[in-house]
Amino acid sequence: MNTKKDYCTQNDGDCNTCSLVNYGRDCKNQPLTATKAPTHKRGWEATMQAYTGHNGRVTVNSILAHISEELQRRLTGYELGLVMTAVSNSYHAGKHACGCEIIDGDTVYFPGVQKLYELAVIRQLPSITDSYGVTNNQC
Repeated sequence: MNTKKDYCTQNDGDCNTCSLVNYGRDCKNQPLTATKAPTHKRGWEATMQAYTGHNGRVTVNSILAHISEELQRRLTGYELGLVMTAVSNSYHAGKHACGCEIIDGDTVYFPGVQKLYELAVIRQLPSITDSYGVTNNQC
């Protein structure tokens, strides 16, 4: 849990939702947290050798948050690294296929037009059904 820093002016001190945070550092370039090693604490070096995605603290912690504690305990360090790579690759493939990226949970960035749109506004757009009968109303 983050404690509000005296120099913080954004998001009521919540660095996890702040757009000024980058590569695990806050707006004053101070480290946010140490990388959270898996709960089994075995083979962390093997985990990181097998993991091929971005290895910044925030990214690694985010990926680990999507892998259950039980699965982290059952896998070897090497296997956990492979699963982390799969999670990372899946995220990037979805982002690429969609052509957009959700930022901070409530804004969508469209790189083709280099614009940000509120997710709530996009959800108000009418649904479109394609020729295959698939309804698509959001990324």
